[in-house]
Amino acid sequence: MSLDSMESEIAGLRAKAADLADDYARTQAEIAADSNLTDIGKADALAPFHEQMKAGVAALHQREKAVVKSKRESLERSLFGTTGYASDISGFREAQLIAVRLNDDDEAHAMYINALRSDDDVLARAIFQQAQSGKGWDKVTREHLDRNPSVKTTLADLAAIRQYEQGGFARAVNYMAPSLSTARSGLPPFLEARR
Repeated sequence: MSLDSMESEIAGLRAKAADLADDYARTQAEIAADSNLTDIGKADALAPFHEQMKAGVAALHQREKAVVKSKRESLERSLFGTTGYASDISGFREAQLIAVRLNDDDEAHAMYINALRSDDDVLARAIFQQAQSGKGWDKVTREHLDRNPSVKTTLADLAAIRQYEQGGFARAVNYMAPSLSTARSGLPPFLEARR
């Protein structure tokens, strides 16, 4: 997969978020152990560290989202864009309009084959793009993949990217900031009282 670089960057971002939370937990433990401070004093002393940690974790989370979005857009451009095929953007738009008007797999497949016969790679890619947009044009997809085996890898990468984008909670859990608490264990006060 060509996602190794992206996944490595994401692992680094998540590790930084964990480091920020760990640093905050150490600071929290030091302040919680300070017997010269009242509970209010501890909370006041801890608040700026908490805000700094929350802001850092949120920035890292946004960076992960941007990395994933950028990679998805790059993959989509390589599959469906004009890169290497046409510098005429109006021709590209016209091809997309033609592809959108196709009604079913048979009609789309016939148009796809005709586009290939006339060396109209832009139209062929536009039809393939429509096939990938949920229309269920299996003939077009099979034909395109048979002619362009490397596209399978890019499609697999796009599917993996969608998992990153749709894994809301699973992804967000890596960026959950601990709450502001002066309890010695780092647990919220109501849980601390149960210990």
